[in-house]
Amino acid sequence: MRPRRHPALLRGPSTSPLDGIVRMAQGETASHHLTWRVVAALLLPFAAESAYALISRWQSSRSTAASDFAAFALSILIGAALIWTLPLRLSRRVLALLLYIPVIAASLFLYALVLAALVFGDGL
Repeated sequence: MRPRRHPALLRGPSTSPLDGIVRMAQGETASHHLTWRVVAALLLPFAAESAYALISRWQSSRSTAASDFAAFALSILIGAALIWTLPLRLSRRVLALLLYIPVIAASLFLYALVLAALVFGDGL
């Protein structure tokens, strides 16, 4: 017994102008999701670092250098996970991570210093 083929597959490529519009809309949606994921990868590390700093220092200063470093690393890993799951080829994802991690690490380090100095009166 042979498997039945779907009738739409037997007709070949569509020549309807509406199919082109649907494909373009799907491409725009994919591009839109990609943009939001990149924006999230850029902003979430700063939000995570801010949340950690506020929670750990608001009531008491019971944070340690190890917990500060762990929060810093976790903040970078949050963004790196979003970059790694982008729908790109493996070589481009690796290149993106090689650029992303040092840039975000340096930016996040400066942000944490300024946050500690301005909000909590520590450092500087």
